[in-house]
Amino acid sequence: MQRTGEVKIADFAWPRVEPEVVFKLAKDIDHQISLDKAPSYIEAITVGAEILDYRSKNPDPFVEEAIADNAGAAGFALGTWCDPAVLSQNLIATIHENNEQKRQGSLSAIFGNPWKAVVALSTIMQENASTLPAGSILFSSSAADGLEMRSGNTYRIEIQLLGSIELKAT
Repeated sequence: MQRTGEVKIADFAWPRVEPEVVFKLAKDIDHQISLDKAPSYIEAITVGAEILDYRSKNPDPFVEEAIADNAGAAGFALGTWCDPAVLSQNLIATIHENNEQKRQGSLSAIFGNPWKAVVALSTIMQENASTLPAGSILFSSSAADGLEMRSGNTYRIEIQLLGSIELKAT
């Protein structure tokens, strides 16, 4: 699933790319944690590109009947890991296609605060008596609408202070 540099469009039905904050866990999460404690559970963060794929062009991953929007997760790419202290809900995420900005969103689009993704994960772990071990990665949810990927184009996913990822669609 992890992609580095190239995405072969023929491997997908209808690929879309979304910008996400990615968290690397410093400690196991098996119980409910508070928003103010969430940063202490994170070793590093980076910009992530989630590649979604669906059979139809107009899927609705938010309908009640959907298992999760993760059901469409078909690939991902990661930037360079950095200090989680730089993360703020005011940072801007963008998607560029062939160096032209096509999408933009504030990280506040992620639950109002991207750190809430870690809190939500902790709730799920506690409710299911499960543990997500240290070293695991967590994608936050998208900060901007996804963009359909087309063969021959280059996509750059950026989040201020977190870096960028470039993917060539072939």
